Formats: sequence, structure tokens, C-alpha cells
Amino acid sequence: MKSVNLSLLTKDFSINRISWKHLFVLLLILHIIPIWVFDFFPSQDGVSHIYNAHVLKEYHKHENYIIRDVWQLNLTVFPNWISHISLTGMLYIFPPIIAGKILLTLMIISIPISFLYFLHAIHKEKSWVFCWLGFIFSYNYLLYMGFYNFTISISFFFLSFGYWWRHKDRMEVNNLIAFYSLLLLTYLSHIVSFGLVLLAISVCHICLCGIRIISEIWCNRSIRHLSQNLLPLVQFAGYILPIYFVLATYYLQSLKDLSSGNYRGIKWIWEYFWGVKSIVYFTDWHIPVNHALLGVLGLAAVMSLIYRISRKEWIKQSDLFLLISIIFTFMFFRAPWSFGPGGWINDRIHLYILLMLAPWLIHNGHRVFQVGFTLALVVITLLHFGRTAYDHGRLSAEMAEEVSAVNLIEPHTTYTIRSSSWNQSDSLGNVKYVAPFLHVIA
Repeated sequence: MKSVNLSLLTKDFSINRISWKHLFVLLLILHIIPIWVFDFFPSQDGVSHIYNAHVLKEYHKHENYIIRDVWQLNLTVFPNWISHISLTGMLYIFPPIIAGKILLTLMIISIPISFLYFLHAIHKEKSWVFCWLGFIFSYNYLLYMGFYNFTISISFFFLSFGYWWRHKDRMEVNNLIAFYSLLLLTYLSHIVSFGLVLLAISVCHICLCGIRIISEIWCNRSIRHLSQNLLPLVQFAGYILPIYFVLATYYLQSLKDLSSGNYRGIKWIWEYFWGVKSIVYFTDWHIPVNHALLGVLGLAAVMSLIYRISRKEWIKQSDLFLLISIIFTFMFFRAPWSFGPGGWINDRIHLYILLMLAPWLIHNGHRVFQVGFTLALVVITLLHFGRTAYDHGRLSAEMAEEVSAVNLIEPHTTYTIRSSSWNQSDSLGNVKYVAPFLHVIA
């Protein structure tokens, strides 16, 4: 009787093809509410992107000749273009703050949507079990740092990877054009996500081809069909090497700016890793919640191993994502914090580690466990979001107070900063990880 009731309970809870989508949409709506309810988005560099877009929009006007004396327009196609182009276009229709809110809305909802697409490409109807991780990482440290282009690149990373996985065995001309387009958008967003998705896709394809070749040799005790099994690898090299040329060109250009990297200490690395600080931004309040997240995913990993061993499933395609997560973890520990013109490299790599682990975790186990992991991740999502919205609202109010008299500032006058501390908040105290008032003058 108990087992029947439990079955009815899970059925009534209805994490099925209809209801989990309702929950997903509800969380999407919930996550964009702070963007529109509060006046300002308290990021460090975000407002500077809006200001730069305004400069681009006004650059060619005759009366703005002083702008052209100060700035030189660079039309080279390079990463970090997407947010500037998008904001500049929107400024022809919307006022600056509204344009910024629209871009933020698209960034925040695109991360869980693209992550769901990525998981669906791998697990089809079972993609809902761990798709909630996309919401947990939608508000992240780099977003509140104002690194809009990198935040945009997260979505293109998962769209590119998911599209390639779905079409990897039939990369025809139309599919290749779409794949190249997604990779181009990733490149124009941020070079780190571009490099990581190329690495992940390459690892997957090389391993898949290697497994097929080894299996063929083992089963037939012959290498007669070796050339036939090598053909997919040759075809892959044919369409992926031009993309690597783009990456190499950017890398060599970076070497001209700086030939050595700046490294963080191992203590910082370990604290960042175990605190999951890629989703910590204002205070340390999120860290205990992140430890709970690690506990949930750790339990899921143990249960995945037990499930696989009990069914004697020794090798599966999803094991590739565990390998990629391990590679990204190694890179996080070994990579410099900055290299050439780019910084926060460890932070950017870290954001992908847990997300790349999700496809490896069990998605087709007992329904009770599926519902249990869903509930746990949704609760963690709501805890993260609730505290984020609270801090967001407090800081927005302070920013609104600071700019309330902006119309009284006369042209060609100097604006004095509010204090010597960029991190000090009247309501939250010391904002530990970002400086939300640093560019408020923009």
C-alpha cells in the first residue's frame, strides 16, 4: 500500500512532459522579475557597456567631434562585440536603462533555456532531471561583475555544443552552416567560451571515433576496416580545423600584449572551488547553499555509479561529459588568472565544471529519485534567487539615490565619487566580491 501511495504521490506531483515545463516557465518568469521591478542592475562594469553603446550610437554625429578626438572606432571582428552591437541597436528604439534591462532579460533566460537544449540533445525526454542547474548559474559572479559578453557566451556555448551533438553523425551543408554560425556567435561573445566549446567538442569526437576503432579491432581481430572507421575523424578534422585557425590567430595576437600569465595562489583556488564562487557575488551567504548543491550532485554521482554497476553498464557516451568536467577542473587549477588582455580565466572555466557534469549523472533511474533531485535543485534555485533578489533590491535603491540629482549636473563639470570605497554599501555593509558603485557615474 505504501509503494502504491508513493507511486501516486510522484504521479500527482507530475514531473512529466507537461508539468515540468510549467515549472520551468514559472522559474524563467521569476528570474527576470528583479530586472524590471528594481530601477538599476547593481553590476560593476555593466553600466559601462551601456555607456559604450551610447558612445557608438552618437559617434558619427557632427556635433560630437570631441568624442572622435578621444575615441577611435575599431571595426576589427573580435570577441566582446555582441553586447555592444545589441545595445547600440536597441538604443535607437529604447532609452539606455530599458535597453540594458532587455539585454539582461535575454541573458538570464537564455542560460537555462540553452542548457535545457543541450541536455535534451543528449538525453531527450529525461533532460528535465538536472536542467534546473541552468537557473542556479543564470545569476553568477561574472554577470554581476558586468561581464555581459561572457554571460552571453554561456548560452552560445551550450547551443553550439548541443547542436553539434545532435547532428554530429550527419554534418551536412545546412547543419554545417548552422554550426559555424553558432560558433561565430560564441567567438564574438567571448574567447574563453569559444575555446572551451571547441575543446569539448574535439574531445568528444576523438573519443567516440577511438572507441569505434578499438571496438572494431577487438571484435574482428583485424584492421581491414580501419580506414573506413577513420573517415569520420578525417571529416571532423576537415570542418573543425578552420575554427581552430581562428582561435590560434587570437592566441598569437594575445602573445604580443603579454607573454606570461598572472596566477592566483592555491589557497584562493581551493576556496573558490569548494565554495562554488562562480555563483557568489555580494556576500558569503551563498556559500552554505553551494555546499548543499555539491552534496546533492555528489549524491547523484554516487547513485549514478551504483546504478551503472548494478546494470553492468561500463562504458556509455555520457561518460564523455565526466571526462570533460575533469579536464575543465584540471584547467581551472592550472590556468592563469589573467593572460594577455584577458582576466578572470579561472572564474570563467569554473562556471562550466558542474554544468558539464550534469549529462553524466543518471537521468533514467527510479522516478522517486528523479523527483527528489528535481525538488532539491529547485529549492536550491529558490534560495539562491531569493537572496539575490533581496541584495539586488537594496543595492538598486542606493544607486537610485546616488543618481537622483544627475539632471542638476551642469555640462563640463566634474562629478565627485560617493566615497573612497567602491565596495561599501549602506545596507549590506562591505560588498565582498564586486564593486557595484564603481561605474555608477556612467
